[in-house]
Amino acid sequence: GPAQLPPDTADFTGRAGAVKLLCDALGAEPAPGRPGAVAISVLAGMGGVGKTALAVHVAHRLHDRFGDGQLFASLQGATRPLRSAEILARFLRDLGLPDASIPPGESERAARYRTLLAGRRMLVVLDDARDTAQVRPLLPGSATCGVLITSRSKLADLPGAAPFAVDMLEPGEARDMFAAIIGAERAGAEPEATSSVLASCAGLPLAVRIAAGRLASRPGWTVAYLAARLADQQSRLTELAAGDLAVRATFSVSYAALPAGRDDAGNASRAGAGNASVSPARVFRMLGLAGVPDLALPAIAALADAPPEATRRALEALTDAHLLTSPAPDRYRLHDLLRSYAADLAQHVDSAPDRSAAAGRMMRWYAAQAGRAAQALAPSRRLPPAVRGYAATPAAATATATAAAPAGHGEALDWFETERASLIAVARHAADLGLPDVAACIAVAMWGYFQRTPYAEDWLAVSQVGVDSARLYGDDDVLSWMLNGLGQVHSLHERFGDAQSCLSEALEIRRRTGDRTGEATIMNSLAIDLLYQERYTEALDYLSQALAIHASLGEDQYAGIALNNMGHILLCLQRYDEALDHLGRALAIRLETGDQHGLGITENSLGDAYLALGRHVEAVDHYQRGRAALQATARNHTDHADVLCNLGTALDALGRTAEAREAWQAAIPHLDRMDDPRAAALRTRLG
Repeated sequence: GPAQLPPDTADFTGRAGAVKLLCDALGAEPAPGRPGAVAISVLAGMGGVGKTALAVHVAHRLHDRFGDGQLFASLQGATRPLRSAEILARFLRDLGLPDASIPPGESERAARYRTLLAGRRMLVVLDDARDTAQVRPLLPGSATCGVLITSRSKLADLPGAAPFAVDMLEPGEARDMFAAIIGAERAGAEPEATSSVLASCAGLPLAVRIAAGRLASRPGWTVAYLAARLADQQSRLTELAAGDLAVRATFSVSYAALPAGRDDAGNASRAGAGNASVSPARVFRMLGLAGVPDLALPAIAALADAPPEATRRALEALTDAHLLTSPAPDRYRLHDLLRSYAADLAQHVDSAPDRSAAAGRMMRWYAAQAGRAAQALAPSRRLPPAVRGYAATPAAATATATAAAPAGHGEALDWFETERASLIAVARHAADLGLPDVAACIAVAMWGYFQRTPYAEDWLAVSQVGVDSARLYGDDDVLSWMLNGLGQVHSLHERFGDAQSCLSEALEIRRRTGDRTGEATIMNSLAIDLLYQERYTEALDYLSQALAIHASLGEDQYAGIALNNMGHILLCLQRYDEALDHLGRALAIRLETGDQHGLGITENSLGDAYLALGRHVEAVDHYQRGRAALQATARNHTDHADVLCNLGTALDALGRTAEAREAWQAAIPHLDRMDDPRAAALRTRLG
């Protein structure tokens, strides 16, 4: 029989799981007496992801299962799709039918084709299919046959087909492929440069093969030299070309198939807020301007200046074409190399004013949403007017229908958690593009979130961007906020000199502008910095001044913070009666104002006080209330670990061993995340 498979790739690496799944799906024998349906597997993925190599590799592995032969055809679906009738005529000739006997019509050819394959053990590999209509006439009718299809489209409407998404290579697989092509010794001699090259290739097999192929054909090049050439994102796609292989050319095939994919700036579909349709090609180009790999639908709607529903349809078209992935409902991710390609297209197709306006809309949408989330997270906290202005006036009215403000601190925390990486990337990108107001406002809005989560490094990064942007922005209120936040992060990292510098400048700004509330707030941060240095008396002095200011202004919420911190420091000084007095007053304020997060912190401190006094029943009560409040208002913070560790100690002292074990076991994941040595001690104790 025909044996038309191309040669297997000699250095094929990785994909072990996919190979096994495909071999299992196509290799099963039909049940005796029950012929069943033809086994069809569809490998779908973006251009350059290695669909054809995987299909050919699997087909060779299935040689014994399909002993009557293998038919192979490239359908050229991504460029100039061949007619099904043309492929059928070729297959019929390959199966031994004389030209004179080949029927003229497609349906007759398909019927004769199925007749010739009936009962045969034949594998049909259809590479680069455009759509289901092109494939359907080429399917055998006998369950003794198998069909393996590759396509840039999902072919979701092909009945009975098993879909297999072909994704990027895992880091280890990419390294194995690279080493297989250039030699393990050469790759291993420059491990850091190899990692840099592979990072530039971002797991795309075609990119890895091209990069490795260039090195293999240039023995005088070091891996570091190629890594340096690939480091420039603007020229990376130009570098990723060798012979007839080119990443840019592969991407351009998929892009050209989109509606308006070939349009220039004058002819491109411009989708305003009232338009019913949006050009997928234009949305793709706009995504290259975002500087963010993972975006929510409303942010993309703001970027495209289009209604959310019309934007969603364009995004689904891009997803079906494997130019995007959708990791969750209404979230879309653009591969790094595709993002470079989209940005390059936008530079050539869209005008500079259009590009600038699109990026600005998206970034201001993020600033507005971050401001709303910050207000929901801590309603009583006084945000700077600039941030309140963004939160009150959405930048992209077309997107607000699917971007309502978070309802309560739980939804706000969830939103920040989902958008954390995107917000940091947007803040940096806004600063680079000369939008310091956007960068600073996002940094301010994230302040309360970072106080309740364990991401100290991210807090440091966005705070530095915020300070630099606030200086350019020229807003003293925002600058003081950001200096306060940056000072707090420096304190957490025990960089006390840097913390003192930031907090002193912030205090000077508050005093110069006559902002008494802000002045007291900075004093509180200075006290915490001194607490970390165990300079308790100086810390109490700052807190006493802060408490006096807040009390004179009738600011109960802020007075509660100062009282709580004073109680904690008095506890460190073993002045238990005074500590209980201050913490009791703080607790009353927390309950009155409804500050659940503050309530959790104060309950935890009261538990510590009663634990130190040996009053374990009272300690357990406060710890349990603190635990419940923190679970609702924070995420994986050190406060969670502290309350669980100490709750376990108090329960153990009461002989409530099972409950103590439960608390300590719950604490260990939090401690592990922080590399806290208490985790090992607890494991020993539990053992």
